[in-house]
Amino acid sequence: MGTDHVEGEGLVRRFTPARVSSAGTFHVAVVDKAGMLLTCGQDDAGGRDGILGHGEGVNKLPSPTAVPALYHVTIQSVSAGDAHTLALAESGAVYSFGVGLGGRLGHGDEATAREPKLVEALAASRASSISAGGSHSLVLLADGTVHSFGAGYSGALGHGDCNSQLLPRQIVLSGPVVASPQLNRRGERRWGEEGVAELHSARSIQACAVSAGTDHSLLLTLDTNQVFSCGSGSHGQLGHGSLLSELALRVIEALRVMPIRFRAIAAGCDFSLVLTQDARVYSFGAGSRGQLGHNTCRLPKQPLPREIEKLRGERVTAIAAGTDHSLVLTEAGAVLSFGAGDNGQLGHEVPEEMRGEGRSPQFTPDETLPREINALRGVPIKEIAAGDGISLAVEALVGDGMGRAFGWGCTRQGFLGHTPQELTPMERARVVKDVGMATAARQRPASRRSAPMTPRGAL
Repeated sequence: MGTDHVEGEGLVRRFTPARVSSAGTFHVAVVDKAGMLLTCGQDDAGGRDGILGHGEGVNKLPSPTAVPALYHVTIQSVSAGDAHTLALAESGAVYSFGVGLGGRLGHGDEATAREPKLVEALAASRASSISAGGSHSLVLLADGTVHSFGAGYSGALGHGDCNSQLLPRQIVLSGPVVASPQLNRRGERRWGEEGVAELHSARSIQACAVSAGTDHSLLLTLDTNQVFSCGSGSHGQLGHGSLLSELALRVIEALRVMPIRFRAIAAGCDFSLVLTQDARVYSFGAGSRGQLGHNTCRLPKQPLPREIEKLRGERVTAIAAGTDHSLVLTEAGAVLSFGAGDNGQLGHEVPEEMRGEGRSPQFTPDETLPREINALRGVPIKEIAAGDGISLAVEALVGDGMGRAFGWGCTRQGFLGHTPQELTPMERARVVKDVGMATAARQRPASRRSAPMTPRGAL
């Protein structure tokens, strides 16, 4: 990894990365390059027995430690919820452990699992993606079907009710049949009578991506390339033009009628991001901290998808939604951030007027427009993640596929933001503790949130 560091404002610190990491509220799960699953953290608040997966009596681990029960299983990815964890093996098997309330572990009961346990109901299938939400779980199988289980708050499971599911249950489209536009040779949607494909089955869905937020879910379909949502709509995070919850999957009509294809989805705490194939980014939901990127925080709830105009021409390739801030990655490897900056999670320099005695060094203004992180200029970033008050970026590296990782923001144990330098093993655990990679649940512990700073450019 070397000892060289990024020059710039000194807002981003470097640490040696794991291959994949994901965080809950009080624990973190890490997959190293060899496919070993490691966890760390502690049961700070009680009621979270088993979150580390190390068996009876192990309630605190200061640094990432290999999970004994999975020593001989090669793990491909991991996703941590508030008090439970999903692990996806290279074989396609799904393991879960932690608190089982609501059935979020998928074992047919609500019992706590202190060690990883195979989700037997999915043993005959091969999973390709997992996502752990606040108290529910999503599993995407290789055949494109999606199964959900756990607490059904606000309809987050997509089964037409608010009931909990103790076992994985396939999500189906129970609403009206939706017409799917055909695509031309360039992949663009065709409209008009000749461009409408035959109606697809109202009882099946073929997905290529899933994302679980705190209490809402997003799905991107493979066959029709449409974005569906369900669950809580309290802030407009479902994109249907209202603040109502949806008990069953519902296509986001405002996106369906667009003559473009979609590439990625990201569910934050109370907001959502969607990336199109032509590099446009749409946002909707809670926007009181500027996390929607529309140059205002006076419209705290955006119930319809709206393009982030500032990103036009940036060639965005990846998106990440945290608790109340957002990150985007461009084709050139640049990282832009916007939203809440109260914990230094945006990676920008502290304004001169905010420096001095009596001021917390990590506090920076909220940003209502995407702004490039200067400290990462010149570093070819390949992956980004946004968590609760903290952010992560992984550098591209030709050869073994792993590069340096950079963390900035604030963990519950301390501030990471300034002076790029190597972190101790303890600090490395703290960095990933609050960071959720692509499919991680986004939690919002009220105890660590501070009052919003005055945003830049607010209307």
